[in-house]
Amino acid sequence: MLGRRLTLILSSLLVLLNLLASNASATVKKETGLTLPRTYADMLLDDARTRRGAEAMELIKRSLILFPENPEAYFLMAEKSPALLALRYFLKGMYYSVVETWHLININAILVLSIAVAIFTSLALFSILRMPTTAALVIHEIIEDPRKVIFMTLLIPSILGFYFTIAAFLFFILSYVRKKTPVAAVTLFVLMVFSLFTFRFFNSYLKTLLSPDTRAIISVNTGESYSGALAFLKKHDDRYSMFSYGLALLKMNRLEEAKDVYERLSGKMNDDRVLINLSGVNLLLGNLKEAEELLQRVLDRKPSVSAYYNMSIIKREQLDFQKGDDYFTRAINLDFDRVTLYRELLSSEHLPMPMVETLKKPELLTIIISRTMKGIRADRKALVLPIYTVLLLILLALRQRKGKIPVKCKKCGKIYCPVCERRVSWRDICSDCFKNLVTLERNPEERIRTLLKTYEYQRKRRQILNLLSFLIPGYAILMSDRFARGVVIFSSIVFLLSIVFISGYFKVNIPSSDFLVLRLSSLALSIIIYVFTLLYVRKRVRKGWL
Repeated sequence: MLGRRLTLILSSLLVLLNLLASNASATVKKETGLTLPRTYADMLLDDARTRRGAEAMELIKRSLILFPENPEAYFLMAEKSPALLALRYFLKGMYYSVVETWHLININAILVLSIAVAIFTSLALFSILRMPTTAALVIHEIIEDPRKVIFMTLLIPSILGFYFTIAAFLFFILSYVRKKTPVAAVTLFVLMVFSLFTFRFFNSYLKTLLSPDTRAIISVNTGESYSGALAFLKKHDDRYSMFSYGLALLKMNRLEEAKDVYERLSGKMNDDRVLINLSGVNLLLGNLKEAEELLQRVLDRKPSVSAYYNMSIIKREQLDFQKGDDYFTRAINLDFDRVTLYRELLSSEHLPMPMVETLKKPELLTIIISRTMKGIRADRKALVLPIYTVLLLILLALRQRKGKIPVKCKKCGKIYCPVCERRVSWRDICSDCFKNLVTLERNPEERIRTLLKTYEYQRKRRQILNLLSFLIPGYAILMSDRFARGVVIFSSIVFLLSIVFISGYFKVNIPSSDFLVLRLSSLALSIIIYVFTLLYVRKRVRKGWL
């Protein structure tokens, strides 16, 4: 009998403790949801993972109201949904893996660096691959006319860095390309200069993104953290930092300080959100008249969900319930989800927390870009390189006008030029190969020997092109007159592979697994382009088109 009573008492205590713990947890979640919505959204997702069916979906949907751009929530919905709905939620998860604030900021950095790497690598490889042939042509031209050695002085600026070396190499390479030289030259030189400034932009972008004040602004306005951001935001007096600083103070219930910040900011920033947040501070301080005047100024200009909602709170506090209900209805009609979220989180025993405004995603991106541009410093190399490339383009244009340029015979590989060949070249073949094609007057034995030599040269050339095209995508195209296509193909593959590797290491404020789909997609697309290029090159090499 005593044992049963002890068991009953212990069971009752356990039930009571469980209820108390549940209530405490609910209070913590409500407070967390009001101050850190993203944290509360993660807590709801953690609960949803342990549940099934409609209960899990309801928790996920509630988390999406708090954090509507959370890709993890959509992937979890896909996991707990039937096949057709699962695909829809999975695609939404992929979409928000790109457009969510921190994901978009990281992806911008990844794309910028990948573009710079792709351009620089493709131009450097193009220069390296074409230089052996170009060097032979340069030597031939200097032997024919020793005065041409003066062009070698263009290599002197190469001591200033890799970009100057690539620029000089491009000049010599394009000097011996007859087809589409002006367009190709301008394009390649512009890409080279662009890649330099892209690298500079990325370095400044990364410094901006990792700077404590920038991260503080983003964290406050995306609902991630407030207390840790105060020390960094307090030091700055620009409007975005002040707005975020006031928001953090408001969320931490330091109302007098928040009021002072927003009053100073109202003179600097002509934005309704400043007035709405200032009215929210006054409402919490009990200054209902001041709060109402501020909201009325906003509503005189345009409708606002937060202004209507906060005005409904003020009217109810003033016991004007009819107008309070009217303003509440207007807020509901503008944004039902946002209003119901606040109603769900707030306790009915206290004065409801007013809605506050935050900086939007485009503004956060604008802050990062503007600070990035300010951080880019133009040193001597960045200023001299464009001048050097313009000089090379002018010299290249003058050189192309004369037309006396050595070429390599496509049939036998012999180097010749109009100075050492009496006949004007026809389709870049030497006089010996031309004679074998158009006349039968030559000694048959000598003609056969020349044809066999030509055939052997072409056979070895095709083997080398096929092998190197397998190792270097687009190699045969890079070495042909259609080298622009080769640059595009090779840079596309390098760009996609750069995304694969860079996204694995570049993850600011997000899990590395969030870019798994992006990495797999980039890898798959690079393989497709590589295979297509290989088939494209093999076919044209076999038919003698390259």
